[in-house]
Amino acid sequence: MTDLILILGTMVLAVLLAVVTGSWLVWRRIRRSHALALAREAAGYGSMAVTAWRLRSSPDRSTAALALRISRAHARLRQEVTVAERAGAHLGNVPALLPRLQVAGVRIGAGLRHVAVVPAVSAPRLLDEARTHLSTLEDLSDAVRTATLTSAADGTLAQDAEDAALALRCRTAAYEELVALADSLVRPRG
Repeated sequence: MTDLILILGTMVLAVLLAVVTGSWLVWRRIRRSHALALAREAAGYGSMAVTAWRLRSSPDRSTAALALRISRAHARLRQEVTVAERAGAHLGNVPALLPRLQVAGVRIGAGLRHVAVVPAVSAPRLLDEARTHLSTLEDLSDAVRTATLTSAADGTLAQDAEDAALALRCRTAAYEELVALADSLVRPRG
C-alpha cells in the first residue's frame, strides 16, 4: 500500500512540476511578446496624449507634450533602424543602443508626466535632460537616415545584379554554343 501511495505521490509531484514549469514558460513568453510590447507602447502614447489634452490650460502642458515628442522620436528611430537594416546599411552599434535609449526615454517620459500633473523642484533639470535626450534621438535618427540613403546610393546592389545578369547571359550563350557543337558532331553530313 505504501508503494502505491509513493508512486501516486511521485506522479502528482511530476505533474505539478510540469504544470508549474509550463506556466512559467508561458508567462515568460507572454511577457516578452511583441504584441504586449506594442500594447504597452500604445498605452504609454495614450496616457501621454490624455495628460497633454487634460492639461490644455495648464502652463505645464509643455512637459506632457515634450514627453509625447520623445515617444514619437523613439518610434521614428526604431522604424528608421528597421528600414536601414532591411536596406543593408551599416549601423555600427546603433541597434544595440536602442534598448538603453528606450529605457531612458521611458524614465524621462514618466518623470515629465509626473511633473505635468504635480509641479516639482526638479522640473528644470528634468526638462533639460528631456531636451538633451530628444536632441540625441533626432541626431541619431538623422545619422541612420543618412546611412540608409548612402547605402541605397552606393550602387553596389545594382552593380551586383548587373554582374549576375551578365554572367547568366554568358553561361546561356556558352551552353547554346556547346549544344550546337554537339548537334553538328552527332548529325551526319550529307
